[in-house]
Amino acid sequence: MLTFGLRRAQLDLQCHRLWLRSFSSAQSLGAKSVRAQFTLDRHKGITRPFRKDGLEEPSERGWKNEWQSGSTDDPPKIAKSPAQQRKRERKINRVLGAKLRDAPESRILKLEALGAHGELLDAVAKEDIKGVIQAYSSLPEKKPLSSEDFHAVAQCTHACLRFLNLEYLAPHLKDSKKGQYDTSDIVAFAERLAEDIRRGYLVPNTAAHLHLLGIFRESKSLAAGEKFWRWLQTQDDSHVSTGVYGAAIEIFAMAGRPLQDCEKLYDEALARFPGSFFAYHLSPNAILPDREKPMELKGIPMHLQEAIIRARLLLGDTRNAYLALDTALRLYPTNISHRLLKNFLIERPITEAYTIYAMAYRAGMNTSGQVFKTLMSSLRLASNMTSIPVHFQVLRAMVSMMYVFLGNSKKIPSNTLAELTIAITHIGLLPGVAAMTQSQRDEIFQLVLDIIKTLWDVGARFQATPTASAFVNIIKNIAAPAQSRSIAENAMADMTALGLEPTEATRRAMMNVAGAIADEEMVHKTWDDIVASRSAKGKRPDLIDLNVTIKAARQVGMKAFIQQQADVAKQYLSSKEQSSIDYYTMGRDEVVPNPELARSTAEEILEGVKRLRADLAIFDEKTKDPSGAMDFSKRPGMLLREPSIFADIPEAEMRKIYDEFTTEQVRKSPSSDDRDATFAEHETSQFSPDDTVPDTDPTVPKTDPIVPDPASTTQPDPSTVTPARSMPLSPTGIPLSTLRYESWRAINALLYHSARNDRAHAAAVDVAIWEGRSPPKREMGFTGENLEVGEWGFGGVGLGEGQEREEDVGARGEEGEEGEEGRKRDGEESKGDVELARGEIGRLRGRE
Repeated sequence: MLTFGLRRAQLDLQCHRLWLRSFSSAQSLGAKSVRAQFTLDRHKGITRPFRKDGLEEPSERGWKNEWQSGSTDDPPKIAKSPAQQRKRERKINRVLGAKLRDAPESRILKLEALGAHGELLDAVAKEDIKGVIQAYSSLPEKKPLSSEDFHAVAQCTHACLRFLNLEYLAPHLKDSKKGQYDTSDIVAFAERLAEDIRRGYLVPNTAAHLHLLGIFRESKSLAAGEKFWRWLQTQDDSHVSTGVYGAAIEIFAMAGRPLQDCEKLYDEALARFPGSFFAYHLSPNAILPDREKPMELKGIPMHLQEAIIRARLLLGDTRNAYLALDTALRLYPTNISHRLLKNFLIERPITEAYTIYAMAYRAGMNTSGQVFKTLMSSLRLASNMTSIPVHFQVLRAMVSMMYVFLGNSKKIPSNTLAELTIAITHIGLLPGVAAMTQSQRDEIFQLVLDIIKTLWDVGARFQATPTASAFVNIIKNIAAPAQSRSIAENAMADMTALGLEPTEATRRAMMNVAGAIADEEMVHKTWDDIVASRSAKGKRPDLIDLNVTIKAARQVGMKAFIQQQADVAKQYLSSKEQSSIDYYTMGRDEVVPNPELARSTAEEILEGVKRLRADLAIFDEKTKDPSGAMDFSKRPGMLLREPSIFADIPEAEMRKIYDEFTTEQVRKSPSSDDRDATFAEHETSQFSPDDTVPDTDPTVPKTDPIVPDPASTTQPDPSTVTPARSMPLSPTGIPLSTLRYESWRAINALLYHSARNDRAHAAAVDVAIWEGRSPPKREMGFTGENLEVGEWGFGGVGLGEGQEREEDVGARGEEGEEGEEGRKRDGEESKGDVELARGEIGRLRGRE
C-alpha cells in the first residue's frame, strides 16, 4: 500500500495534468488568467470540489463565472481548521485506496492478510505475546484491523506486561507453554503500534491508546509515552478521551514534569470534554444536589480525578490531593478505585493510608484480596521492632482493618490471615524477650498462642486456612524464643494435617529451635534433612542454611561439627560467602541479661498482649454467624484521631460548620423580593420531580410522616398515611449523608496531620542539608509520636476502644435533662473554640 506521501505526490501529478489541459481552453477563458488563478489557489490552500475520480473540479457558480466576468480580485482565503484538513486527507486516502484495492496484486495481498489476521486473533485469545508480535509483523503495511481488533491487541499486550511484572514477584507463575519474552519486547511492540497509528495504518481507538500509554507508564518508558501523547493531543476526539488525558497526566508526573503542566492537562481535558458541568462537580467547593442520595449525574470522569490526585501526591501538593479525594468521596461515598487507594499507601505515611482504607472498607468499597494483602503487609512492616507500644499498635490496627474488610467482603484471604499471624509471632522478637525468665516467657507465649488460635477459628468460618509461612514463623518466632520443642512439633503436626509439605524455611526454623533448646541430636537430624532435601534437587546447602546451622551448633557447643561443615562449604562457596561463614564460625560474646529491664519489658508486653486478646475476643464474638451482615452504622470508624482543635467541638456545632462548607449559603437582603437561582438550586431542580417540593425549601413546613400504630386495632385511612422516607444506605448499613459527613471530618484531620508530617519532613531535610548530610527519607511507618494523646495521636484503632466508645455514647444518651443542660453550658463556653475550628478548617481547605 502506498503511504500518504506517495498518494499526495500522485494527486499533485494529476493536478499538473489538469494544469496542462488548461492551455487548450485559453482562448475562451483567458489563458493567462486561468493559469495564474489555478496556481494562486494551490499556493493559498484553496481546494475545489472533487469529481468522482477524486480530482478537483471547478465550481460553475464561483470559479468559472468569476473568470468569465473578467474579475481580477483575489478570491477570499478560506481558513481551515486542523480537523477539516485531516478530514480532507482521509477523503483523498479513501479515493486513492479504492483504486488500489481493485488491482489484482492487492487482492492476493488481501487473502494473505486474512490468514495473518486470524493468526493474530488466535494469539490474542491465548495471550501469547510472541505469537501476537509475529502475526502482526506478517500483516501488510495498511493493517486490516478494525477498531475492536486494535483494542484487543493493545489490551493483550498490556495484560502480558502486567503478568510479567507479577512473574518478577512470583516466578512460579511463569507459563512454559508461552514464548519467552521480556519488558523490552513488549515496549518495542507498543512503540510500533503507536507509530502505525501516527502513520494512519490503524483505526484509532481511545481504549487502545489508553492501554499503550499504560504500557509506557508501567514500563517506565516515559519518553516514548510522552512522544505518543504529544501526537495524540493534536488529533480529534476519536483519538483522545478523558481517560487518555488521565494516563498522560500520570506519565507527566512520573517523568518529573512541573505540576503546572499536569494541572494544565487536567483543565484542558475538562474544557475539551465538558459533559454536564463536570468541571464544577469536580471542584472542591461544589455543592451536591442532595447529600442524602447517590449522585445521579452519569459520566463524571473519576479516572481523570484519580490521575490528578496521583500527580499531586507525586509532586508534593498533598493539600490539593486530599481536597480532590474529598471531592471523590462527596460524589461517590461508597465507590473509590483501588488504584487511588494504593497511591496513598505508596506516597503517604501509613498512619494516613490506614485512615483512608478504613473509610473505604467501612463504606462498603470492594477491593481485591491482593490489594488488601498489600495493605496488611505495609502495616506489618510499619513496625520498627524496637518499640513495644508501636508494635502492639500495629497489631491492633491490623486486627481492626481485617474486621472492617471482613464486614464488607464477607471473606478472609488465606495469605492475609498469614500476614496477621506472622505479625503476631513477631512478639517473640521484641527487645527484652530473651532476657526474661522462663516463667515470664511461658505466660506471654501461651497467651500469644491462644490469640493465634482464636484468629484461626475466625478464619475457618470464612474458609481461610493457615499457610506454610504462618507455621514457619510460629516455629521460628515462638517455639525458639520460648525454648519449647513441643510447640515446634505441634506446629509440624498441624502442617501435616492440613496437607502442607515442609519447605527449606521450615527446616531452617526447626534448626533454630534445636539451637535454642541445645539439643545436639536434633541439630544433626535437622542438618541431615536439609542436605537430603537439597540433594534431591541437585543442589548443595546454601549460605543461609549454613549460617543458621552454624549458629545453632554454636549455641549447643558443637565446635567440631562447625569446623567440619565450614571446611566442606568453602570448597564450593565464593570468597565473599566464605567470609560470612568465618564470621558465624568465630562466634560473638553473649549479652548478659538485665533483670530490671526484663521485668519492665515483661509487664509492658503482657499488657499489650491482653489488649490484643480483648480485640480478638470482640472480633470472634461479632463473627459467630458468617452469613450475617455487620452493621457499622452504630460504631465510629477506626480513623486517625482528630486534633484537639476539632475533637473538642460539640457534634451539633461541627454539623453546622459542615453545613456551611457543603451547602449553598444564600444571604438575602430584607428588602429584596426576588429569589436568585443558584447553580446548586438548578441542579436540585434538575434531579427532583416536578410535582414535589425539595426538603430544603423554607417556605414549606416539614411534617412528620404518619405511621400506623401497631398496637391500635383501628386501621387508618390509607389516603392519610404518608409513607416513611427511605434513606439510601451503604452496603454496610450507613446512610450516605452520614458517610459524607464522616468523610468530611476525616479529610479535615488528614489535612491537618499531613501538613504536620510535611513540615516535619521538610525541617529534617533542611537540617541535613545544613549539616552537609544526605537528606533523610520520609518517615512512612509508625513512630512513638503517633501514639501520643496530643496532636499526633493515632488512637482508637483497637476493637476494644471501639466497644468502649459505643458504651460511652449509650451512657451519654441516658444522662437525661441534667446532662443536656450541662452540654448546653459547655456549648456556650466553647463559642470561641468553634470559631477557631471554623477558621482552621477554612485555612486547611483554602477558604481563608
